[in-house]
Amino acid sequence: MNIDDCIASEERIVANEDMSRPALDEGSGGGETSNAEGAASSVIQKQAQPLISIVLCTRNRADKLRQALQSILALKVQPGGDFEVIVADNGSTDDTAQVCAGMAAAFGGRLYVLFVPKPGKSWAHNAGIKQAKGAIIAMTDDDVYPQSDWLELIWREFSIDPTLQVVGGRVELFNPADHAITVRRQTAPVAFQTLMDSFNLMVGCNCAARRELFERIGCFDVDFGPGSRFQSADDSDFFFRVWRSGAKLVYEPSLFVFHDHGRRTSEDRLSIRRSYAVGRGAFYAKHLSKNKLLILRTLVQELEWGLKALLTREGDRGWQIPWLIKGFTGYCWMRMVRLFNPTSRIDAPGVVK
Repeated sequence: MNIDDCIASEERIVANEDMSRPALDEGSGGGETSNAEGAASSVIQKQAQPLISIVLCTRNRADKLRQALQSILALKVQPGGDFEVIVADNGSTDDTAQVCAGMAAAFGGRLYVLFVPKPGKSWAHNAGIKQAKGAIIAMTDDDVYPQSDWLELIWREFSIDPTLQVVGGRVELFNPADHAITVRRQTAPVAFQTLMDSFNLMVGCNCAARRELFERIGCFDVDFGPGSRFQSADDSDFFFRVWRSGAKLVYEPSLFVFHDHGRRTSEDRLSIRRSYAVGRGAFYAKHLSKNKLLILRTLVQELEWGLKALLTREGDRGWQIPWLIKGFTGYCWMRMVRLFNPTSRIDAPGVVK
């Protein structure tokens, strides 16, 4: 699979000579081979100046985007290395374009902006991956502020382990007043080992992958993620597909970012937990056919936890059951519609609520 196949021609590059770039050249595809990891390592080693591409997705968060870009400007770079930043703007209507234009000079030609009008973060993610030139692609969001050694640590992890395909790291609250959601606080390195690691071990706003991995397994599923039909689980689906392909994923706590998500009310918490449940349900439905025992065992376990929570009135797993089922049945219905009408795209945001 070529990276160009990951994304339809829905994106357009912002018409700014200093902030745009030519499209990615056609590649030969990413068929699986037994020495895929070694080949990826040799690609990196042969680069005169190792390049890391940072793909940053954004939508209508101009103020936070400015701070995120400032934190990237402050990053230290590995000796002899370099980086580029690709801002994938998923249809912003605020001052996002002006913020990027105002900071372009500070980046010295390393900042590129894509305008991706198709609703859904995964469309933006895939557009950024398509345009990336680095052997390593790091991913973050507009409300995430990496520590100054973030790039150095990403490079270190891939340099010392040629078999590593994905690395993720610790995520802490930028503002302690925010709800403790979308955080990762494990303090020891952990290898990805179970299906539940897809949801609990790493998160898409603080991870990096070898470029060739996207050639082999594809990019992000546009039916998942913020702004899509199923609202979340875009990163979980990607991590799971990487794991099932036999590739190595590792959580490294020294790879550290702060998340300024700003969710502080009960409704904020309810909304995000609901979207997580819908996404997990759709995730289970998507992967059931090829991973029957693994998916069924995990799904049944989650339903048991939910029923126990309902009976004991402990925690909030119980009320998540209807949303889990909603996501599962919604995905099955979508696939059935597409089976009988392959041209149908019922992936508009807000269909599953």
